[in-house]
Amino acid sequence: ADSPTHAIVQTISYGHNIHTVVSIPNSRFVLSGGHDKTITKSDRRTGQAVKTRHGGTVCFLATDGVVIVSCGKNDRTTKVWNMDLE
Repeated sequence: ADSPTHAIVQTISYGHNIHTVVSIPNSRFVLSGGHDKTITKSDRRTGQAVKTRHGGTVCFLATDGVVIVSCGKNDRTTKVWNMDLE
């Protein structure tokens, strides 16, 4: 039987530990969060990133394509962001 072929289409590198990653539905963007206390929205095609601060180590991200929910470890908060991270 043929085995499925899997290919890496983009590698995005960061200078810190990543704790959570989520793909934004129906878009070309992914969100990541980690030890540097930021949420990073990255273009899967180019790897270009836009960052915003959360306030604590980001340990969880979720999105429905309209809002982003982030959970911080050190600051013990949950925040709801507009999709443009404002």
